[in-house]
Amino acid sequence: MRVMIVDDSMAMRMIVKRGLRQAGIRGIEVCEAENGIEAIARARDWIPELVLCDWNMPEMDGITLLHQLREFGYEGRFGFVTSTPSAENKSAARLAGADFIIGKPFTPQLLADALQDGSKVTGVAGQHRMDSVSVMELLRGLLNRRTTVKRVSNSRPIRRRDLRAVATFVDSNGELAAVALADHKLAIGAAAALSMMPQVAVEEALKGDVSPQMAGNLQEVFNVFGRLLSVQARHVRLEKLVLGVVDRETAKLVRSCKDQLVLDVEISGYGAGLLGLYANARLQAPA
Repeated sequence: MRVMIVDDSMAMRMIVKRGLRQAGIRGIEVCEAENGIEAIARARDWIPELVLCDWNMPEMDGITLLHQLREFGYEGRFGFVTSTPSAENKSAARLAGADFIIGKPFTPQLLADALQDGSKVTGVAGQHRMDSVSVMELLRGLLNRRTTVKRVSNSRPIRRRDLRAVATFVDSNGELAAVALADHKLAIGAAAALSMMPQVAVEEALKGDVSPQMAGNLQEVFNVFGRLLSVQARHVRLEKLVLGVVDRETAKLVRSCKDQLVLDVEISGYGAGLLGLYANARLQAPA
């Protein structure tokens, strides 16, 4: 089977390839592309039987790629592997001619089921909610590494001088809706674990030398956290991610969130730290 994997994250392309192997899919030839434009160029000479594609990508996103491939006469199978498997995206994917859509992280069995009978698979691995068990399952599935998670009191104040990975999320109306905060060491460790980067890369990033690969991995990790922060039918997407201090506006946003969860997270071999998830903000984006 000729499989094209389309994702702007090198780490996620590696994870999809690993999932295909773990699912027991035999006789696979793989071609990779970083975005839809590159995928179209490669598909002209290397016609895939299956395309596994991310939804959000620069240059050309996944749904546009699917439309263009179908217009060009591509008749092979097409599946989305995305951190945003919302009901709206599922409907758009079906209308555009996709065979299935599954969420990141996924299990090898879910991927195998999708390849076998995509008409029955438009779901995600596990029931992800904003709780410690879901965070543990999500990180273990994403990083393929033992991860322990323990809930701690969320009464600890947010100190603006503390270094954090600060991620803000917006809802479908573009309004600020959620925040994820992670200790600097935990965020860098999770990003490194995503593609099994060496400890020297972690040490350099903690000193401020964040490589493009590390930055991309950070984006992927926090994209997936958006799955947990989409609560009560309010779907969110990552708007901005920075490594720095918590500013005044973000602190105000955190205090406005109805749902709050603070966890002590340890990723085997890659460090530990606090992770804060804050959803259902009750304020609008600042002008």
